[in-house]
Amino acid sequence: KGRIIPGADADVVVWDPEATKTISASTQVQGGDINLYENMRCHGVPLVTISRGRVVYENGVFMCAEGTGKFCPLRSFPDVAYKKLVQREK
Repeated sequence: KGRIIPGADADVVVWDPEATKTISASTQVQGGDINLYENMRCHGVPLVTISRGRVVYENGVFMCAEGTGKFCPLRSFPDVAYKKLVQREK
């Protein structure tokens, strides 16, 4: 994990740190019709996503079949984010 070497997952995202994007429910890929971040402007957007060595997203277009990938169960409140928030509030 976390390396680009033979035998690794080969999961990579190439970002354009200068690009911007405005979030909107009308352009999201998810099934919902609302977005809590509606009209929020983001700085830095993904250009290419490679999963298991295959290009699955490039320049705004998904290039994989629906259902591609695997579910990774995660906790709702991961320590990496929430411990820092709690610390900051003290």
